[in-house]
Amino acid sequence: MLLAFIGDIHGNLPALKEVLADAEMNKVEKIYHTGDLIGYGPYPNEVIELIRDKNIEGVLGNYDDGAANKKPTCGCDYKTAKEHEIGAKSLAFTVKSLLPENREYLKKLPNTIKFVIHGKNFLLFHGSPERLNEYLTPDLFPGRFNKLIEDYPDIDVFVFGHTHYPFYFLHQGRHFLNPGSLGKPKTKDPRAVYAQVEVTYDKLTVNFRPIPYPYDITAAAIRKKGLPEELAQIVSGNIPF
Repeated sequence: MLLAFIGDIHGNLPALKEVLADAEMNKVEKIYHTGDLIGYGPYPNEVIELIRDKNIEGVLGNYDDGAANKKPTCGCDYKTAKEHEIGAKSLAFTVKSLLPENREYLKKLPNTIKFVIHGKNFLLFHGSPERLNEYLTPDLFPGRFNKLIEDYPDIDVFVFGHTHYPFYFLHQGRHFLNPGSLGKPKTKDPRAVYAQVEVTYDKLTVNFRPIPYPYDITAAAIRKKGLPEELAQIVSGNIPF
């Protein structure tokens, strides 16, 4: 069975459309998202509505939680005063823009999803099963990943987002996958990345797919809607954030 995992879309509708078109072209049978559908990008409602229309299952992200519940912060890890300023403006825009039905959709997203494909038990979450905003990064190997195996001994495949960096590895017979950010890169590659996963009873194969899309449309919409210029530069691949 061919699956697709997408995540950290962050209100980037043009990127999402191109990724879904690629998944359809490749005859993907099922798509899941790892959360953070909104934030920073100019199309929060349109992204949520497309995810709903396509019946794409997924989990709550820290930004989804912050915006849907009108929290004072998005649970994001800002390191400088400038990043805090950009984040505050983005959150204010997103909270103000969300339609009531889309806010309710986000509120109903689960923190985790478990499912079975060809005998393999999957666990899907955003940051970690315990915290929406925990960063599971390769530099935490092996300690933090050993703890996940210890805490969730029945899980074969852990799929998560939040870091915006795609990676995959096999450890102690368990698979760990982050599909990366579809809509807000933390590198200077502006393409929308996602993961295609072929699952059989014998093996699991991961293929990361960086997809070109018209990021200039997203950048122009960011400027038109009064969001910080830095966010337009980020989706254009000029600066990481």
